[in-house]
Amino acid sequence: MEKFLLIGILVSVASAAIYFYLQTDSPVDQKALYQANDSTHSLSVLAANSAPSHLPDNKVQDQPQTKEENPRWDSGGIAGTPAEEEVVRRWEQERGYLLKDRQKNEEYKSYDIPALQIMVDSGDVLAQAEIVRRAYGEARTREIYKALAMGSTSAVMSLGVQLEVSYEDARTDDARQNLVKELFAVYEMGALRGDRYNQIVLQNEFIKKHNIQLTEEDKKAIKQRGKELYNEIQQQRFELGLDEFDNSVPPEVSNYYNNLYKFTYEGAFRD
Repeated sequence: MEKFLLIGILVSVASAAIYFYLQTDSPVDQKALYQANDSTHSLSVLAANSAPSHLPDNKVQDQPQTKEENPRWDSGGIAGTPAEEEVVRRWEQERGYLLKDRQKNEEYKSYDIPALQIMVDSGDVLAQAEIVRRAYGEARTREIYKALAMGSTSAVMSLGVQLEVSYEDARTDDARQNLVKELFAVYEMGALRGDRYNQIVLQNEFIKKHNIQLTEEDKKAIKQRGKELYNEIQQQRFELGLDEFDNSVPPEVSNYYNNLYKFTYEGAFRD
């Protein structure tokens, strides 16, 4: 009788121990298990952790492909699909936007001035943009105008920045007012070249920052001055032995600027 009683006690103790073990988390054992599997399953764990938890596992691989077909936002506003974005990128590169291409930017930084000058002589507007970046004072202004004549519209931004600095340093209201008109005329010149970025973005930021008020007469004068600047730069272009400006704009670029205007800025100075 005592023998059966002892066996019953041992069975009860063992059952209680098993139940307690199953109901208790064991951080040490879980950590050991994770470490044991880490070398063979680390990539799977990373993929699982980075995937949206609400999606079934069989949908995770399909998501990037679906997302790739949708419009993507860049830092300047809405770009189109990847294919459309590439058209915009190439168009901007042809107009001297070196800083928007990190790889090209680093490449051109590695060239010395004589090498850049040779490239400029062959019509490389990106090389001219790098020369503008390194220049200062009156030399910088000359290089900006040369870039404009070569067909760069990124140089419109460079010239605009110089005029904004002059505005900040101006001591009289008349001087500031004249600089505002000249600054906006420069951006109008860029718009006549098909590049509306500066007029949509930088001009509107300037208006908001300095609370600029323009009359209808001011706007007409700015447009007229913009045409004059365009003609002056075109004349410099002819002196370089180049043809008239190519102001054609692909539909993808027009769409990009329309979206940039519609979704990002109010357009304080637009028709």
